[in-house]
Amino acid sequence: MSACGGAPAPSFPRDHEIVVYDSDPHELASSDVAAELIRQGYRAVALKGGIAEWVDAKMPTETKEAPKQATPEPGALKG
Repeated sequence: MSACGGAPAPSFPRDHEIVVYDSDPHELASSDVAAELIRQGYRAVALKGGIAEWVDAKMPTETKEAPKQATPEPGALKG
């Protein structure tokens, strides 16, 4: 799936609807991703209003710690 930056598409359950969201209130990126998932046989929708509208409506959210970036090897950034 190209929306994953060329990486292989993750495996999603086919017996659940997948809700895709992004930070754009017009759902531009998430609509493209949802359309691609539908083409691949999944049930998918874009979250109307994006994540900002979801948060503004005080809907439930969960947070998790972001992955930590590995420290570069000495000299790796020299070009």
